[in-house]
This record gives sequence, C-alpha cells and structure tokens, in this order.
Amino acid sequence: MINAQPIYYKAHVLDAVRLQGLGDFLEVLLSHSPVSFKLEAVVPATQWEAAALAVYQGKPLTEADMQLALEWESIV
Repeated sequence: MINAQPIYYKAHVLDAVRLQGLGDFLEVLLSHSPVSFKLEAVVPATQWEAAALAVYQGKPLTEADMQLALEWESIV
C-alpha cells in the first residue's frame, strides 16, 4: 500500500493540467461503484477437442526419413 506522503510530494511537482487530469481520474474512480464480473462471462468456456488420428499408419519415421520425404515432396 502506498503512503499518502509520497503522493502529496509528487503532486506538487506536477503541472496544473496533469494534476487536474489526475484529479478527474480519481473522481471517476471514487464516484463509480466497483464492477463485479465473472471470468466466465468475459471468456466463454471451451471444450477440448478429441485428438485426431494420424493419417500415416506405417512404422514411425526417423527425423532423417521425414527430412527426405519433405525434400522429395518439394521436388515433385
């Protein structure tokens, strides 16, 4: 929590326009009631999608085999 004394000293350094803007902002904050909301209302709930089966059904490929397949596909 911030003590009021540093705020008081900093307020005396500000120019009049900035100090007025800060005062207006504080007035708005203090005049409005706090907004209560639920996170569910802001972000809709999502469902996990079932994992899709891999198209490739053969033996697992090594990284070198996959690189060769990519090179072959880029040539063809």
